[in-house]
Amino acid sequence: MLGLFKKEDTGGSGVRTVARIFTSKGMMEADLLTDEMPITTAHFIRLVQSEFYNGLQFFRYIPEVLIQTGCPYNNGMGAAPNVGHISQETCNVPLNEGVLAMTHTAPHMIGSQFFICLSRRGASHLEGSCPAFAKITAGGTVM
Repeated sequence: MLGLFKKEDTGGSGVRTVARIFTSKGMMEADLLTDEMPITTAHFIRLVQSEFYNGLQFFRYIPEVLIQTGCPYNNGMGAAPNVGHISQETCNVPLNEGVLAMTHTAPHMIGSQFFICLSRRGASHLEGSCPAFAKITAGGTVM
């Protein structure tokens, strides 16, 4: 489901890290917010590089709010084994449509589950407890 990362020159403004998310409906690309959220994106990159997300499904769909994945049981009750949880970073990125955010597993902790916002109106109540770490830049119609 979650594929390789690539680094691309963004026209002289530096390098960006991109996650490719493969689904049965097509592929999406998301720019990781490595400067704004270095701990969260490093955690996410480790999970992708370990191939943890491969084969997982989007198990939760809340219309006009979010789609969620990252649970090994595809039910929201699990986390990546042997990876642990990390402290949640403070995030000032609003949960707009196409933003990826980690779900919190306990107060101020995150694990492997994340969601993609389907609308600002539906997900704004999650700001502050679910740190944003990437933005969909291509393939947004797949959502």
